[in-house]
Amino acid sequence: MHFRILCTIAILCASLVTFAQEWKEEYKQALTSYNADDLKEAFRLSESALNKYIAAGGETNENYSAILRLLSTICYADGRYSDGLTYIQKELSILERKKDTTYATALSNQAQFYRQLGNYNGAISALDASQNIYAQFYKTNEPPLVSTTIGLAINYYLNNDLQKSFDAFSKVLPEMDQAKLDAEDKLEGYYYYAMLNAETGKMEAAISGFQKTKELYESASLQNSLNYAMVLLGLGQAYNEAHLYSKADETYLVSQNIYESLLGKEGEEYFKIVNARVTNLQNAGKHPEADALLAAIQSNPKAGPAFALSINNNATYYQSIGDYEKAEKLYLEALSYFKSDDNESQSNYATILENLGMMYSEIGGQDLALARLTEARAILEKIYGLTDKRVIAVMNKLGTVYTLEGSLPQATEVYRQIFEINRKLLVSPVQDMIVANLGLAKLEIRKGSYIRADSIYMALLSAYYPGEARIDSYFVTIVNNLAA
Repeated sequence: MHFRILCTIAILCASLVTFAQEWKEEYKQALTSYNADDLKEAFRLSESALNKYIAAGGETNENYSAILRLLSTICYADGRYSDGLTYIQKELSILERKKDTTYATALSNQAQFYRQLGNYNGAISALDASQNIYAQFYKTNEPPLVSTTIGLAINYYLNNDLQKSFDAFSKVLPEMDQAKLDAEDKLEGYYYYAMLNAETGKMEAAISGFQKTKELYESASLQNSLNYAMVLLGLGQAYNEAHLYSKADETYLVSQNIYESLLGKEGEEYFKIVNARVTNLQNAGKHPEADALLAAIQSNPKAGPAFALSINNNATYYQSIGDYEKAEKLYLEALSYFKSDDNESQSNYATILENLGMMYSEIGGQDLALARLTEARAILEKIYGLTDKRVIAVMNKLGTVYTLEGSLPQATEVYRQIFEINRKLLVSPVQDMIVANLGLAKLEIRKGSYIRADSIYMALLSAYYPGEARIDSYFVTIVNNLAA
């Protein structure tokens, strides 16, 4: 989701000298073309201005950096991020002699390019340097520093460093409504804070965050936009996770209608919205409506991997009612749609492998289950590293299947690895660790170590007290197993 254009286009018109009128006129015309959204002409004119400036013997000063800034800005607006990064890096090499707010702004712009190119570590490094410079000129509650901290929080989130993202958001949230920020900063900040809460299972906070973002869009009269549709998608997903299925479907439907009015019935984001609706309808038990919507996707030749996720959801339904033959056929069909090796496609492929593996385990095919789950684990470790909660989740499934198969040493080793990973994490994935403890307790029972299993269940049970007791599926499972 992209909210913004390159931040703070600081074109230094006031500092231009008069010795080369031709390049200066082309520069002004390029700026006019950019403001008129004629990016092709703006780039041609600004590139010509740069070449004529160099030919005229122009110095590497503010004039040179201003032309480079315009070129990088045009490239950003046109989606030419690699080209734009080259220009912004040249600009930084000119400005680095005087590390002031202009240099800090260039660093922030560089971070935008890194982010669009998926180099989140590069973005974080640039924003950190920018923040250190801004701190010499501004107070912590002033817009430049608030904006930079928001940027750091977002890039930490995108880089899967959730604890650092939480820390950064915790610092900046009190300032977001007070500081005179650009609208894009607020919209982006609240959106990604909501995404962060959803990612970590804090659905109440996620719903509140998405609602806040939605209100900001509405107050700015930006409802007829793709970004607004994606905010509604996030809100719908949070409602779905909270089992508020009617609210979720209402929200998804508005999102879908907005998208269709803007871009029609195609595009990756469109099928994400429709797939989310299918999943929600299935969760709500409205299978005829879900099947009708699934059929509508199937008839669209551009559905691709998004259709595969809907097939996967349909497979889980047939698995739940015991029609394993049909479920297996659908899982295998869903897997066949993934041809790309990008991270998102591979992550979704791994999700379907996990579901297929657990279905095989359910019907006693533990060897087949282990093969699918092991493949899924390898894919997820390659994408997210060894310490991501997705990896822990699939390891939990491997532990369960090893236990069912009777491969107790292998199960013991998997759980040992899970707890070792958890000790290294700043933010423990609570639900995954409950599952791991439940799995370990079952393993101890399988070994005949009832006292150890009892101590695990008691420790888990005590986690629901002191403080606020909460009755959920994990609580019920713990109590039933302890009683058994």
